[in-house]
Amino acid sequence: MDNAFNKALRESLNYGRCFPNTIKWAMIEYILIDSIHSILASIKLESYTPDLVTAKFNEAADKVTALIKLQ
Repeated sequence: MDNAFNKALRESLNYGRCFPNTIKWAMIEYILIDSIHSILASIKLESYTPDLVTAKFNEAADKVTALIKLQ
């Protein structure tokens, strides 16, 4: 079918990428979801700042890096 949804889906495939399979992926997703939730909550409470976003994503990156380094 050639409709607007399918066109957008086909175009989005050009921007996707594959990640290696890892048993830790669920934990990584949780860390990212928690960070995004925290940012959205700060927006709702009107305490959002660009520095907060940077800090939250840096914190998430640190957690993910530490998790990946664990054996």
